[in-house]
Amino acid sequence: MKLLYTLILLLLSCSTEPEDCVDDGCGICAGSGYNEDEIFCFDINFLQDLKKLNPNIVDEDIFSIGTQSWEDGRLISFALNDSTVDILPESIYYLRKLEGLFLGGNNIITLPNGITNLLNLKKLYLIGNQITSLPDNLGNLSNLNSLALDGNKLTNLPESITNLINIDFLLLGNNNLTQLPDFCNSAFGDSCSFSPVSIFVGGNHLCDGDYQPCSKVEIHFEASWFTDVYNNEGPSGIYEYHVDSGQSLILQEYNPQVCP
Repeated sequence: MKLLYTLILLLLSCSTEPEDCVDDGCGICAGSGYNEDEIFCFDINFLQDLKKLNPNIVDEDIFSIGTQSWEDGRLISFALNDSTVDILPESIYYLRKLEGLFLGGNNIITLPNGITNLLNLKKLYLIGNQITSLPDNLGNLSNLNSLALDGNKLTNLPESITNLINIDFLLLGNNNLTQLPDFCNSAFGDSCSFSPVSIFVGGNHLCDGDYQPCSKVEIHFEASWFTDVYNNEGPSGIYEYHVDSGQSLILQEYNPQVCP
């Protein structure tokens, strides 16, 4: 009878709510959402799911994957550049305290819709992937101030991108874009400083004559904008891009777009 009572208590402690359990044990986080080391279970689950979906990640310890910054048991910054990430797990939805996500030079094709739930996210760097489209609700990321999407395979942008009111830096070069949303007549960058938002679009199918200038955005069509933004630290035509984590990513210079 005592054994049965113990089993019943154990089952009750493992509710269907994901914050009550982690993948490698039930009840560890029961009731509080944190494990015995005071680390939030959802954030642990994201790292576990990332490793499961991407078997080429060789780190045995999930806390050794990439470069991680933690605060009060929550993941606030995560960087994994020039790696073998193909898929981001839907459990990214729960990284509510994440402020910086740096995943350049991977093989990501699509982004999970849950990424638009990261309302504390300030920097999202996805340079040099294979991304073909962005979530429709990308504009939900109201605190985003830097978005880097260079060197992907984007053919269009969601209209909601114009709702990024805190954005001040948008990198879109070397994609397959043929048109841009109406940034000038939107809330885009409205909460920023008095300086206009810088948008870099070199290497797309875009021409500066197709866009009227306005006071809130500066659209840069030149092919070699990298020399204006970062220091040239490599051979001619190769530039080194440094992310906040201290990791680096080598990118090719943009090809110029021929305009009539």
